[in-house]
Amino acid sequence: AYANAYFHPERLMSRTDLETMARVKDWNGAPDLLRIKAAQLAADQYEKRSETNRALALRIDAYSRSQATIARAHPLTFEALLGVAMTRMKRGDADTLATFKDVEQQAFRWMLREVGTAGNRYVAETMRKLADDILYEFGRYAQHEPSAAVAYAEAVTRWKAMEDGERTLLRLTIDRLPDDATKTLA
Repeated sequence: AYANAYFHPERLMSRTDLETMARVKDWNGAPDLLRIKAAQLAADQYEKRSETNRALALRIDAYSRSQATIARAHPLTFEALLGVAMTRMKRGDADTLATFKDVEQQAFRWMLREVGTAGNRYVAETMRKLADDILYEFGRYAQHEPSAAVAYAEAVTRWKAMEDGERTLLRLTIDRLPDDATKTLA
């Protein structure tokens, strides 16, 4: 079930397979990374079924588990928190903006510390990709929630400052935004 959900995310899983995969998060014998990823993949499937309460619970569990077992400040944890923000956005939750701001700011602080200290190109490129994902989803949210526009513009400005002029990922992210007002802010 896990492999099918991972390699074919567009396919709807059977209810039995989905419930089995969702229970992996509680399997104490499983590696923590598997427990985190199984919860995230199950959340994706529940969202396809419009079962956002269950999806959000799984995403929060993945985020909490990643904080506890991987690290409070780590790209896997940021990815899990981004999933929480995206599900909250789909649900129209009031704390969506706070969650997007939280993941962006945590990721930025981590990037400054880790990339600045290690000087590792691969860490920098991996973080840049995650940052683009965060900014893309944050931008999608800002399109529909005017109160998020200023926070989004501040986030884009913060990450643009890290560009060396040769990278185009952030620009591609902004170019995918169909709303001209949000593009102007970015």
